[in-house]
Amino acid sequence: MRRFCFALLLCACCFAAGAQPRTIHVGGQTHHVQGIAYDAGKGRLYLSFTTRFIVADTLGNILGSIDRIDGHLGAITFDPRSRCVYGTLEHKNDVIGSYIARTLGGQDYTHPVFYVAKIDVDAVTATGTPQQQALHYMEVVPAGQDHLAEVTLGDRTVRHRYGCSGIDGITVAPGFGCDKGEYLYVAYGVYSDVDRTDNDHQVLLQYSMRDVRKGRLRTPRKFFIHTGNTNFGVQNLAYDAHSGLLLMAVYKGKKTQYENRDLYAVRMASRPRRAALEGVPYKPHKATLIPLETGWHFALGSFGLCPLGDGRWYFAKQRRQRNPATQKAEESCDATLFQWSGAPDAPFREAGD
Repeated sequence: MRRFCFALLLCACCFAAGAQPRTIHVGGQTHHVQGIAYDAGKGRLYLSFTTRFIVADTLGNILGSIDRIDGHLGAITFDPRSRCVYGTLEHKNDVIGSYIARTLGGQDYTHPVFYVAKIDVDAVTATGTPQQQALHYMEVVPAGQDHLAEVTLGDRTVRHRYGCSGIDGITVAPGFGCDKGEYLYVAYGVYSDVDRTDNDHQVLLQYSMRDVRKGRLRTPRKFFIHTGNTNFGVQNLAYDAHSGLLLMAVYKGKKTQYENRDLYAVRMASRPRRAALEGVPYKPHKATLIPLETGWHFALGSFGLCPLGDGRWYFAKQRRQRNPATQKAEESCDATLFQWSGAPDAPFREAGD
């Protein structure tokens, strides 16, 4: 009997200490999952499904949603202090933007604009929560300027400075170089193009969280990280206090001179340095660079990744299947628990393996 009581006590202690389900499944969606964020205080999983934001419990039950969001809602991050999720939102006049506009029954976006979407998660109390109740937009001006710019490379003029396709990855983190401040980082999307030399950097914009929490974005600092070209840049961005790393999940690139990893990392303690941008002839002045720490061939992360702060992470596994009742294709997300190892060949292992 004593052993039985001790076992019950041990289980209760483990649960109280933050025991997590190995998988949180949320299915039945129209578009694929773009990003996830975890709220340890309330045991909630937040998910972006392109035009829909979802609040779910750890059993995968949908507790609330914002539906038919106008644009492409990408990666998301949760800020416990403001109790808001911040996500990247694109209005683009390209193939992706046209597809989204059609699914919403509207017209194509005529002018590209990029936003940080600020979502008050405690105001998302039911399925189909009105957008004006919980959603606020803040324009990311530099991304729009770089996306629209025309630049000269050799004897040709090309669109999109630095290959900027828009924005996607987003996270809250301290400053680089042991800066104890608190910032929101927004990562550029970068077009895949093996014939350009100016698209081999990941670009991060750094905004003060003091301003972000007040619902405004002032002029940011801009950082460059040389990884080689990727396919649409940083899909998901996440800061992990446990390892001190900022992780960038990408769709790997196609330039054969690079290793073309799926996941890259920089160390937040790294000091920025001023230097010329390799392969960018139209940038006459020095830029602010962050050294690349490492990278891995690890395919998970592009659909969502979220650190729990103790070496454990949730990674979003995306799946598409046909609903036998409706015969329509549906998207789902399995947020799956992994343990950080940092090993060169396998930086994460699935919990329980």
